Amino acid sequence: MNKVGIVKKGELDLVELIEDLMKSSKKGSFGAIVAFIGVVRAKDRKGYDLKSLIYDADKEKATESIKKIRDELLEKYDDLKELYIYHVIDELKPGEPTVFILAAAGHRDDAFKACREAIDRVKVEAPIWKKEVSVKSEHWIIGNEIVEID
Repeated sequence: MNKVGIVKKGELDLVELIEDLMKSSKKGSFGAIVAFIGVVRAKDRKGYDLKSLIYDADKEKATESIKKIRDELLEKYDDLKELYIYHVIDELKPGEPTVFILAAAGHRDDAFKACREAIDRVKVEAPIWKKEVSVKSEHWIIGNEIVEID
């Protein structure tokens, strides 16, 4: 299994990711697995009921960017043993997962830090875009800015 990727809705299963991670290393090589699962909220940034989020990406560049983030975090955190990062591109409804990040480390501290840094960096560095579709409007989110659609 790849350790990073851009996937469509339904292509990943959290339990299967955890099982793959557990099989990927020698027993006892890590003492903590931390998972971050990003999920579509029920409200858009303006507070209106959200119908869906539509994620799109330059798949090749986004995958390269996520791989770079993974490699740099594995280098940065001495105790980090493995890191999986996947982002979903598709039309997603409230409650559906958008991002899967799993960090395995000898101890929990580096696993938590790596998960946090991974999601913060993916949101800024990877060429992945989202369109919020609410009951009142549609707008793209570029970085942290709302871009209205005429």
